[in-house]
Amino acid sequence: MKPILIKNYKDYLKKLPTDRKIRFQQFHEIIIKAAPSVEMGISYQMPCLKMEGIILYYASFEKHVSLFPYSKTIEVFGEQLKEFKTTKGTIQFSNLKPLPNRLITAIVKYRLRDHLTKMAEKKTKLKNKTFSSKKK
Repeated sequence: MKPILIKNYKDYLKKLPTDRKIRFQQFHEIIIKAAPSVEMGISYQMPCLKMEGIILYYASFEKHVSLFPYSKTIEVFGEQLKEFKTTKGTIQFSNLKPLPNRLITAIVKYRLRDHLTKMAEKKTKLKNKTFSSKKK
């Protein structure tokens, strides 16, 4: 059987077993409400939020849904994440427990702020580089 190529959120949702769709849709809604101005996309066959680069990934698995907000975020929220399974760049929320809406929202908003800060820094560096090369 040929694997399904996932091109968008609807394709991702279609590939999920019925018992995981509702949970993932709830997870997706929390994430999207926290960052309504960003673009949704698919990368590495997973939904992601992006704006001139990837902000974070999220996905559904058999026993949990995961947020992939990068390692710095895991460090920042470390104390609040003690009851969840984490790895260097992943947070797992068990499918057997209610989703922690406020925590997920805070993580997404943090990642968006961090991403926007990095974008601004890049633009400033580029602007300064361009300005200094014009002086020569």
